[in-house]
Amino acid sequence: MINQAQFYMDRINEGILEGAGNLEQRGYDRMWKYPDYLILRAGEGANDRWAEKCSFLAEIHSTPAGVAFYYGIPGAALLLIGLIRARRTLPYFWMRLLFLAPLLYSVGIYNLRNAHFWMGVAVIWSVGARLRSSSQQCPKPPSQAKGLR
Repeated sequence: MINQAQFYMDRINEGILEGAGNLEQRGYDRMWKYPDYLILRAGEGANDRWAEKCSFLAEIHSTPAGVAFYYGIPGAALLLIGLIRARRTLPYFWMRLLFLAPLLYSVGIYNLRNAHFWMGVAVIWSVGARLRSSSQQCPKPPSQAKGLR
């Protein structure tokens, strides 16, 4: 486990040392080389479109950056609204932290098509919604009822 942690730390350090080269190797450069697509979207696929200005022709390796580029402002806004609504259903702090796990993982990986990502978000959201609705339906004990001491 220590070797695996060291492996990931080395990869992060290599990426930082490469600077802008690392961003180009992960597809981020499309965002500033084709800024007009950030407004209404580029769509996914047909990656040969980027060959004129970009050397990396696979997908952008980040969910937030990928959503912004592939789906534009409308798509990014809809996804953000959905995630915010799901987060608001979570009644406990530990559930909010758990909800962050797939989102933080998505910063370095394009994770939207991963079924595990959506299952994780759905399970956390549904458990939170169930806990919130069950806590609202439970009557208060007589000692906490209004007007009683």
